[in-house]
Amino acid sequence: MKESLVKNIRKAAALKNLTLEQVGEKSGVGKKSIYRWDRVQPKISSVEKVGEFLNMDYRLLLPKEVKSFAK
Repeated sequence: MKESLVKNIRKAAALKNLTLEQVGEKSGVGKKSIYRWDRVQPKISSVEKVGEFLNMDYRLLLPKEVKSFAK
């Protein structure tokens, strides 16, 4: 299974018993925004907001192929 930003956020959210909609809404990026991130590249500030809401470094949410550029 190919790693993706949305899948990584979904896994992190599930650990906190949250849905993607809840994470999107409570982090301030928008209730349905995260679902679009597999098709449209999000702003890094949006990913940072999600990471902050989930109490984790946003870089941990990035797919492996993107992490190498985020260092």
